[in-house]
Amino acid sequence: MTPPSPQVIGIDERAPTVSTAPAPDVRGGTATFTQYDVDGTDQLCLRWQYAPDGWAEVRVAPWASGQDAREIALHVAQKLTFSTTDRVRMPAQVTGVPQNLRPILTNVSGPLTSDGWRWNAGVTYSAESPAVDPGAQRAKTVDVSFSPYFEMTDKIRAELNGKEPPQPNTTINGHQAYFTPGGDPDWLELLTVYDVQGLTVRIDAHRGTLDEQGTKGLLQQLAFAGATPDWRPALVAD
Repeated sequence: MTPPSPQVIGIDERAPTVSTAPAPDVRGGTATFTQYDVDGTDQLCLRWQYAPDGWAEVRVAPWASGQDAREIALHVAQKLTFSTTDRVRMPAQVTGVPQNLRPILTNVSGPLTSDGWRWNAGVTYSAESPAVDPGAQRAKTVDVSFSPYFEMTDKIRAELNGKEPPQPNTTINGHQAYFTPGGDPDWLELLTVYDVQGLTVRIDAHRGTLDEQGTKGLLQQLAFAGATPDWRPALVAD
C-alpha cells in the first residue's frame, strides 16, 4: 500500500508545496524530491521506497547559502542502514510500551554541521493493525521523543521562530513538566518533561493506547541510564 505524500505542517496549517521533481534512485528505489514552504522557510523532502512495505524520508531544513539541500539529502540517504533486527539507536531506552502497540515510524533529526546542537529522536507506536490504511494507523498512536533540554534565551527564541516548547504547568519527579489530559472528541494526552538528565522528554498518547497510568506511567518505564544531552544522530553531512 502506497502512503500519501509527506504531510508537512507549519505553525498553523499544512505547508504549501513549492515543487516536486524526480530524484536519483536511492539504492535501486525510485525517489522523489518535494520542496515545501514551511512558514517562510524552505524544507526539502527526499522520499523513497526501501522495501516492499517500507518507506523512508530525509528532510533538510533550513540550509545555508552555498549548501546544496538535494546533495545533503542524497548523502544522508546513502549512508543509512536498514535492518529488520537492529533497533535505531536512541538517547534513552523506550521500555514498558504495551505489547499491543507496534512501532510504525522512527524519526531522527540532527544539525547539518558538526557544531550544531539541536536534534530530536522519537518512535511512533500504533494500536491499529498493519492491514489498515496508513491514515488509520496514525489515528491511534503513542509518540515518545527526546531532544536536548535548553534554557530559553532571546537568541534561541529567535531561532525557534514561534515554535517554543510549552510552558510548565506541573512537576513530575522533581522535574518541570507540561501535562494536559486531553478532551473529546480528539482525545490526546500530552506530556513534556524538562531536564531529565539534560533531555526534554515528550510523550503523546491517543485514547485507549495506554493503561490508566497514561503517559506519566510510561515515563516511569523509560531507561535513562547513560543518557546525555550531547547524544548525536549519525546524520552529519561530512
